[in-house]
Amino acid sequence: DATGEADTSLVLLIAIFFFTFVGAELGFGTWIASYAQETGSLNEEMSALLTSAFWGGLTLGRLAGIPLSTRLSPRLMLTSDIAGSVASLLLILAFPGVEWALWVGSIGMGVSVATMFATGLNYAEKRMTITGKVTSAFLVGGSIGGMLVTWLIGQLFERIGPQVTIVAILVDMVLAAGVFAAIMIYAGRRPSPTR
Repeated sequence: DATGEADTSLVLLIAIFFFTFVGAELGFGTWIASYAQETGSLNEEMSALLTSAFWGGLTLGRLAGIPLSTRLSPRLMLTSDIAGSVASLLLILAFPGVEWALWVGSIGMGVSVATMFATGLNYAEKRMTITGKVTSAFLVGGSIGGMLVTWLIGQLFERIGPQVTIVAILVDMVLAAGVFAAIMIYAGRRPSPTR
């Protein structure tokens, strides 16, 4: 059991981290079909299949994450997840309208965000005692991110156009990377909890 007290600043940083990556995950899952259809990349049927490919990648990523979590540190897993998400989004942006890039990027995004929630909790647990209050802060952060980012993409989609979808999610994942870097720096300055 970790005996390190829950540091309010660290809890807030991790809740913001949950806000960013859950927002990106749900924003992508919600808007990728509309993006593919409205940009003319895929027809309605294939756009629906693309969404399924994203969620399928997420499911496979979660299954693969179980044995990986016994071999890799939470820090390495989260760093890899963020890098994979950013690379997947950049692939879609680099080849707009190219079907293979859309499919590879969508599956890659699903696989990359798959373990972030559980690994984020594992990372936090190694730095503080996880109480119901702390867990609820993380869940509230993720829930607000999922709602707000998805809503914001919808507003921008209508005003600017479908291209904003991937850009908004990429900005969100870059913010997640920045928040995670801040968490690592902040947590590195604190004494490790005894286990």
